[in-house]
Amino acid sequence: MTTPKFLGSRMAELRRKRNMTQAQLASKIKKSTSTVAMWEIGKRDPDSQMIIKLSSIFDVSTDYLLGRTNDPDDGLKYSYWENGSSNEKFSKIENYRKIERFARKVSNEDLEKAVKILDAAFEHAFNGDDDDDDDDDI
Repeated sequence: MTTPKFLGSRMAELRRKRNMTQAQLASKIKKSTSTVAMWEIGKRDPDSQMIIKLSSIFDVSTDYLLGRTNDPDDGLKYSYWENGSSNEKFSKIENYRKIERFARKVSNEDLEKAVKILDAAFEHAFNGDDDDDDDDDI
């Protein structure tokens, strides 16, 4: 078992960073609010499957949640290299994670603008669209 207070403080920190209440997290993982509260104060410890689920929800490695590293992505990087994944594949995964983090931080309106810009860039790059008259849509 990990140090419950450390796991709990990491959970609380990550939950607050995402402007999520204990009730919202509890609903998301189908547990009671009191269970989440007990985890956060270190009175109880989630099981291993729940730790994996929480790491996915918070987009961090399980090692980060458990206090084995201070780098939220550290365990993720290790597991990709350990499984023999190439640098190119890892780079793609990191890029997806960056996009996902960006999407969480911006408003829906800004996200829609970014999607339009990316659509136009892909259209131009992959379809050879040289027509600059479509700039009004962005």
